[in-house]
Parts: sequence; C-alpha cells; structure tokens
Amino acid sequence: MVRMQIPYRLVLLNPRDFDPAEIDAVAGDYLERSRGAPVIIEIFNENIQYLLFLNEGQIYWACAGAGDAFRPVRLREFFLEINRTQFPKIVVYETDIILYHSLLVYLQKKPELQVSSALVALEELLERAEKDRYSALVT
Repeated sequence: MVRMQIPYRLVLLNPRDFDPAEIDAVAGDYLERSRGAPVIIEIFNENIQYLLFLNEGQIYWACAGAGDAFRPVRLREFFLEINRTQFPKIVVYETDIILYHSLLVYLQKKPELQVSSALVALEELLERAEKDRYSALVT
C-alpha cells in the first residue's frame, strides 16, 4: 500500500508504534489542542491508513484508505477498526485551516462535491470560511 502524505504545518507527534488502548488519551489531548489549530491524527500500518480530523475541540470526520481510495468511516467503526489493526503506528499533524478544508474536500470524493467544487471558486470559499471561522461541516 502507498500511504498518502498529509500536508501539514507542524508534526505534533512523530511516527511511533501505537497501542490502540491509548486512543482515548491521545484523542482527548489532541481534541484540546485542536482549539487553536486543526489537527489530523493518522494511524496506519502496511495495509491501511486511518485519518481522524479534529478542529475547534470537535471530531469532524474519519476515513480509511487502502491504496489510492479513501472511504468515510463512522466514528464507532473507526474506533473498532483501529483496535483490530495489527502493528499500528501513529503520527499527529497540525495544519492550517485551508489545508484542512482542502483535504476534507479532496478525500470526500462524492460526485456532488466534485461538481460543486468545480462551480465555486474554492480558494475564495476557503478564505471566507477561515475569516468567519466556520466549521468544516458548515463549509
């Protein structure tokens, strides 16, 4: 599997082995940190890559990718799946709001989203969202 490299501003937690029993503590720490800037938690092994998007102290979205395609994952499934992942590693990134929203748009490859993003000046939309501090869900 080819792992997608997340664009980031700062690495908050360098890649290391991960014990899934730590997820509550890790998520809690980085949820608090996400109040200042968006955070992406990546949990991966040689077969799968999970991403958890956090912003403004909230979990926004989770997805899983195996190769070149990502699929949305319900939060309950996300936590169940990472508990079954063999030999997982974790890395945590801080990003800026534009990169964060761009990743959400890119990974949510829904046809209506692709059409909408082609008809809207995405850069203008993201700038407005950042200026008004909209959440990813509202945007």
